Amino acid sequence: MAVNPGKAVLGLLLGLGGHALAFAGGFVAARLTTPSPGGGFEDLANVVGTFILIEVLLVFAALGVGIGLMRRGRVDLGGGIIGGWLLGLAALLVLVQVNS
Repeated sequence: MAVNPGKAVLGLLLGLGGHALAFAGGFVAARLTTPSPGGGFEDLANVVGTFILIEVLLVFAALGVGIGLMRRGRVDLGGGIIGGWLLGLAALLVLVQVNS
């Protein structure tokens, strides 16, 4: 069975897009939260909580869909989704390491 590079790239973009969705969710959470008058960190807590929740859901979705597609013979798309998720995870780890 031949691997279709176009489908692999599509899967890669879908896997990376999940991380972009997590960043966007964190941004929206920050915009919707008003900190308390005492200078609380509710906005930061909501950003981190939303980001982590979306990332946890993304782990299960990317691995579940990717493995399911690979078992059905669509190795290009399934592998692309898992590869995109791993690439995004590596980029997140580098981003955290650079900013700390």
